[in-house]
Amino acid sequence: MAILPDDFLMDIMKKGYEKEIENKNKTVEEAAETRATRLKGYLSICVSGLATLYWSGSLPVFKETHQTHPNLAYIGVVYSLVVVLLNLAGVAAAYFPSTTPFPLDIAGLAAWQSMISVLVNFHVATFIVHPKLISSIISMFVSLFIITVFWGMVAQDPNVRSTSLFENFL
Repeated sequence: MAILPDDFLMDIMKKGYEKEIENKNKTVEEAAETRATRLKGYLSICVSGLATLYWSGSLPVFKETHQTHPNLAYIGVVYSLVVVLLNLAGVAAAYFPSTTPFPLDIAGLAAWQSMISVLVNFHVATFIVHPKLISSIISMFVSLFIITVFWGMVAQDPNVRSTSLFENFL
């Protein structure tokens, strides 16, 4: 347990595989293999997120939403642009980890945003079938909360989990 505030912050900012190196449970080569495996997983999620944005047909959804809720459509277009940029940065970070600063963090953030954007696109597409808009919005925020909590517990990049609840599954 750390006593000084900076020691405490450094302790909670270490990822699980970095702590295993310090405790000698893993060699440096095993940790590098773990990082490479994580990058491959994040790359897969980023590419599938880009494919989903491309092939899901977000444009008809935005056109339909623009007729009834123009501000919501504008926010959706801007968010989709941010997600595309993050996904492209995540793909670049996963392909070139040695020259990218914080490659796991960037790729992890992009992968998380890919999951979030798929959920958002799905819920925005269901706006036209729900009798009340609020039911779809509540469903969207509940599912976003669930996937964010799950991502925070399971993935350590870009955030560091605070519990070892899923330690055996990683």
